[in-house]
Amino acid sequence: MATTILVIFLFIFTIIKDSENVVYPCVVDPKCQCLTSDLSQVRIYYNISENWNIAVKARSWSDLQIDCQEMGVLNKLNYFSNQSEKMLNSLEFINCKLPKVGSLRDVSKIFGIEGTKRLYFRSFKYLGDRLKKGHLEGFSNVTKLVLAHNSFNHLPKDIFLNFLKLEHLDLSDNELGILSKGTFRAIPNLKHLQLNHNFLEEFVPKIFHELPKLKYLDLKENLLEKLNNDLFDNLTKLRYLNLKTNALSELPPLIFHKLKLLRRIDLSFNTFRVLPTELFSRNKKLRQVILHNNKVPLSTLPDNLLSELPHLVKVSLIKNGIKELSDRIFRSSTSLRYIFLDDNSLRSLPLFIFFNLKNLKILSIKNNRISRLPDEIFYDLENLRILDLSFNRLPVLLRYMKLIK
Repeated sequence: MATTILVIFLFIFTIIKDSENVVYPCVVDPKCQCLTSDLSQVRIYYNISENWNIAVKARSWSDLQIDCQEMGVLNKLNYFSNQSEKMLNSLEFINCKLPKVGSLRDVSKIFGIEGTKRLYFRSFKYLGDRLKKGHLEGFSNVTKLVLAHNSFNHLPKDIFLNFLKLEHLDLSDNELGILSKGTFRAIPNLKHLQLNHNFLEEFVPKIFHELPKLKYLDLKENLLEKLNNDLFDNLTKLRYLNLKTNALSELPPLIFHKLKLLRRIDLSFNTFRVLPTELFSRNKKLRQVILHNNKVPLSTLPDNLLSELPHLVKVSLIKNGIKELSDRIFRSSTSLRYIFLDDNSLRSLPLFIFFNLKNLKILSIKNNRISRLPDEIFYDLENLRILDLSFNRLPVLLRYMKLIK
């Protein structure tokens, strides 16, 4: 069997390396199938026994996927490669269980792999608390680590101890309920963190304080009900924050005040009953605010919630049960280009709500209960291209169209 596997791997790297677009025939072996439609991807499917199968996919000279399919635990691999040890751009384990003995690094060495810059482990199985520090040892050059779709419910505190170069961490689609204090202490260079689609209900104090370089944080689709006032205080370089689809009913007034570089925030699908007036008052770089489908009626918003944000380009406040808005809500946010107020319960809007929004291009207020609007409400919208007032109770739309400058 070792000889057969050696031939297969030499074949993979030969066909990917070929620069003359010559397709070589597959090695003839009753247990081995080689499938390829072009030179961009070669897949080797090897039947080890009646019940165990493994597929190896080479997307390029330095990108390899190991698909265990029905093979079971990785320790059942019983062969080796004489391929000289190679540094990959990416190494992916898919549909694999964790090794009972040793690490994923030990498994990769079987295939002649020295290391990789990007490591993916997605089992699509329930692995609970089986992940141990030893499973990930030996990948000191990894800058991107994806541990999604494993149903992990626990992470050892020291799990990332050997990932000093890590910049991108994906822990999405697991069953994590809480993260231990110090979980991220060993990875201060992290820039991108995905914790979405877990069961997180709360965070221990200062859980993110050891991530001063973080730019992207995704916390959507968890069970968060409350956030501490200082949770994000050390994330001074954060640009993207997603809190969509949680159970948040309130936010501390100063929770975002240290996020001076924040560009985009999504607060949709929560249960807010009120939002603090000063929530975004320090986020002067903010470009997009998304708040859709609040799970309880949010009848109004604070007067100055979105005012004096000089870089704000897009505001989307769809389907929140909003009944009224202040004429100061967008005041001095003159870079606004897109405003969406669809599917609310608005009956009218104040005269100066769009005052001096000369850069606005799209304004959508469809599917509300508006029966009348003030004259000249759209007067300052010099660059407006799309105005959608459909599915309201306005008797004569043409009248308002004429009031657009």
